[in-house]
Amino acid sequence: LQVDGFVDGTFITISKDVQPYKTRRVADGSIARTYINDATYTIELVLASTSPTNDVLTKLYQLDAITQYGKFPFFLKDELGTSLFIAPTCWIKEIPDLSFSNGVEQRVWRIQASQGGFNIGGNEDASAIIQDLLNAGAGVLEGL
Repeated sequence: LQVDGFVDGTFITISKDVQPYKTRRVADGSIARTYINDATYTIELVLASTSPTNDVLTKLYQLDAITQYGKFPFFLKDELGTSLFIAPTCWIKEIPDLSFSNGVEQRVWRIQASQGGFNIGGNEDASAIIQDLLNAGAGVLEGL
């Protein structure tokens, strides 16, 4: 599914749920850190109320609520650069508030992603590493 109907401005945000390190100052004044192995992310999609993607996301949410089988893969690739995000297992974390007016409203969908991987890139040609990530991501999605 290609998502359509984004709003103007910021229309997608991906946030890491848990940072990889937790730090604590110990008695001698030094800093100790603990690694936390957590690859979960929250994806926020901001769609116009007129977007047909709202219907698809609603059905995925309803399927998950009834069967607990409403999981799906997620892949984002910046078409103008090298940024990308991939997660083989996602689900609707939070449905949007439903509001109406005489204009086009926003629908903010929050999606939980596990086993996420990413590249925060620029607007240059993809490097060999980025191409490898894309190929690996395609392999992960084929296996689902």
